[in-house]
Amino acid sequence: LSSGIASTLSFPALNLGEQVRGLAAVIPPSLPTPAMGDMLALTTFARTAGTTTTFGHRLLSLNRDQPTKPCTTVTVSGLDVAETIKAIDVRPLDGALYALSSQGTLYTLDAATGVATRKSDLSASNTDVGDPYTALPTAEFGMDFDAGGVFRPDGSVTDSLVIVSTGGETL
Repeated sequence: LSSGIASTLSFPALNLGEQVRGLAAVIPPSLPTPAMGDMLALTTFARTAGTTTTFGHRLLSLNRDQPTKPCTTVTVSGLDVAETIKAIDVRPLDGALYALSSQGTLYTLDAATGVATRKSDLSASNTDVGDPYTALPTAEFGMDFDAGGVFRPDGSVTDSLVIVSTGGETL
């Protein structure tokens, strides 16, 4: 993870059927405890009880030098019943971990407790008259704060969020 070269990782702490949904680097001041790693992985899993299947998420912290050995693991809570997390990223402006849900809701995730707190809902820009946003399509997503961010003369960075999908949409 520290070289920038893509490679396959195996996460021995994953349960059967659990998949990694996203990775995010932690900004050092936001680390809640010394035991937490410097990277966060979000996983998704399914639970079936009778004829009902529900989905859940775990947040694992790990270190870049030992990415296959999680430091901490917490279950994510606080999402609406029908929501799943599609992507995560750390926002440089406030150091918080953000998650995009399947319902187009942005949450912050507490890396120590797994508690999701609703922050905002995606909505169409009133200047987008051609093909305005109405809902997230059924695709996989990635998100990035300050993707290609513009640095201002005072040293600050624009606070923009870019969301991309495997279907080619950029929000």
